[in-house]
Amino acid sequence: MARKIRRILFCLGAGLLYYSGVLPLWLLVRKWARGKEEVCVIGLHRVLSDEQKQRANSLEGIVMRERTFAKLLEYLGRHFTVVSLDAFLDRSREDDSKSRCLLTFDDGWRDNFTTALPWLKKYRMPAVIFAVTGFVEDRRTFWVEHLRRVWHDPEQQTQLHKALESSAEGGLASASFEQIVEHLKHLPAQNRERLLAPWLSAARAGNETDPDEMFTWEEAAGLQKEGVAIEAHSVSHPLLVYEDDQTVSHELTASRRMIEEKLKKKVRAFAYPNGNWDERVRKQVQTAGYECAFTTARGWHRRGEDAYTIRRIMLHEGKVAGLSDEFSTAVVALRLSGLI
Repeated sequence: MARKIRRILFCLGAGLLYYSGVLPLWLLVRKWARGKEEVCVIGLHRVLSDEQKQRANSLEGIVMRERTFAKLLEYLGRHFTVVSLDAFLDRSREDDSKSRCLLTFDDGWRDNFTTALPWLKKYRMPAVIFAVTGFVEDRRTFWVEHLRRVWHDPEQQTQLHKALESSAEGGLASASFEQIVEHLKHLPAQNRERLLAPWLSAARAGNETDPDEMFTWEEAAGLQKEGVAIEAHSVSHPLLVYEDDQTVSHELTASRRMIEEKLKKKVRAFAYPNGNWDERVRKQVQTAGYECAFTTARGWHRRGEDAYTIRRIMLHEGKVAGLSDEFSTAVVALRLSGLI
């Protein structure tokens, strides 16, 4: 109930600020005061049609509906100049009449190719996809999606709770799926895989057609041909702050090398898995030869700020929908304003 009330108040506040003219005025002032020095970097994950969404097993926090995505691109086209990664890094000026925006996607989902790309082409917008290279290579997907498939089975759900109760994670014995995921993703990858092995192997074994698959290297090449830069997001998506130096180094160098070999391009950028970083990991990213790295910390990136802790505004369906559960211009304007 409290969450619903907060959402209602947020949407009402966004509408008041937008339709009163306060928010558009603020955006105009911000553009003229700092527009040449700042870029709004947007972070997305999956773009799904209604049919795809029904079959997918991803958490709501990484999903945007196709029709919402189309409206978002239309909005960005009116209010921003959407730039390529090269233009972002080389600080080229494509259109000083609008604030600049960089559109990014994390992970390398196949729907980025099948569903998002046609809309990017329609609106002639470049983008960046940070790919988990091991999943592209091996046609794998994330443990979260695998685990959610078995979660739908009450017996499997009970067994998982028992396993958590008997392990060091006993505090999760009666936790929700979202709470379990949030906790488990902060474990070292080997520890998590060992704990979840019975459920992950069962989920993978019975799944011939995967609604949550990643794109292929051929599809990645097709994306690149259409102006979508493929950059690095690690080999297997561990949260690097919980891994040792050797693992971090492998995740950084092997992912970069694979993309450069497969796509015959120079990899310039890295996105921290889950946005997690610390000074140790940041230094290793820089040492590995990347020119920049992206976090999930909220805000605009300003020239002169650290290139290895670039902030982004992460969006999904719930972040851009109004009280009608449809795309809301007022809500999006407030989300991208930098005021929150």
